[in-house]
Amino acid sequence: MPAHETIRKRDQERLRQWALTLGSSVQSREVRVALQYLQALDVCDLLIQSAERKAEFASAALFRFGLDTLTTGFWIACIATEEWLRAEGNVHIPSNLERTIAALPLPARTMLEEVVNSGFIDDSKRMLLKDVLNPATHGDALVSVMRIGSATAQGKNWAQYLSRLMNELTHNFVVLIRELGGIDLEAVAAKYAASAPQD
Repeated sequence: MPAHETIRKRDQERLRQWALTLGSSVQSREVRVALQYLQALDVCDLLIQSAERKAEFASAALFRFGLDTLTTGFWIACIATEEWLRAEGNVHIPSNLERTIAALPLPARTMLEEVVNSGFIDDSKRMLLKDVLNPATHGDALVSVMRIGSATAQGKNWAQYLSRLMNELTHNFVVLIRELGGIDLEAVAAKYAASAPQD
């Protein structure tokens, strides 16, 4: 079976399991994008804690996860079909971050490409941020950071830099989702959080 077929079947099974757990709300585009937003806010909080501990390696992994979260949120808001939301059809999220970004509307694509194609700290000719954070082509993010040397040794706090960048991206995500998808994420997230079962 081709890899893309395996990925599609895996995605559909995950969606079916979520539907069983969350009910029909998982089929709501607004709720699904709001869940990505809430997850991104969690990553922002974790990155703040990581920066306070000057945990550069942990920050690299957290930021990559946050970048995937926002990219997926854009894809769900702007690309996902109604069939996909119901775990039907043949459409699935590309398994590669760059391909997912390339599929997005221009404003979202431009924002994300500017980030992943920015120079790593002050050495844009030697290595781009995507080279550090892409485990598919450059190995684990933590190993990549070790290989090119500590950001602190280059005169910058890597953990603080990524924390600020993730906060900026999450803010811009809210603005662009409102413009591109007509979804007020802050309002939807607040409503979802209020109606969610409490532990």
